[in-house]
Amino acid sequence: MSFGREKTNLQAIFTERAPLLKRIIARLIGFDVAYHRFTGKVTIEKFERDVPVERFEDRAIWELMYFGKTRPRDAKI
Repeated sequence: MSFGREKTNLQAIFTERAPLLKRIIARLIGFDVAYHRFTGKVTIEKFERDVPVERFEDRAIWELMYFGKTRPRDAKI
């Protein structure tokens, strides 16, 4: 399966929305959660004995809840 991101619809870094004290505490304990929603083309292929037997392509919406370190807002995903 492959997904090609074409457009970012939403990028929410939760610590950016918290009050200053909570933001500082969250960063100190490593709580840096983000939610991303983006669209693009998805391709799903079915293989039997390493031979492709089915292929499906269409547009899709992808939603991702990320619990690691977030990137700056201007970074490419």
